[in-house]
Amino acid sequence: MTREIIQGIVIGLLAIVCVVSIGSFIGFQLSHGPADAPAAEQPATEAPAN
Repeated sequence: MTREIIQGIVIGLLAIVCVVSIGSFIGFQLSHGPADAPAAEQPATEAPAN
């Protein structure tokens, strides 16, 4: 019983962290614009081919 409760808490925390990080990333992109984002945050399709 306690294992299921712990798993539920962990999954819930991971889901909250994912939603918050994605939301803050989208908000940062919208407020600053894609052109001002650092190279590390650019999509892989825009990276130069090696």
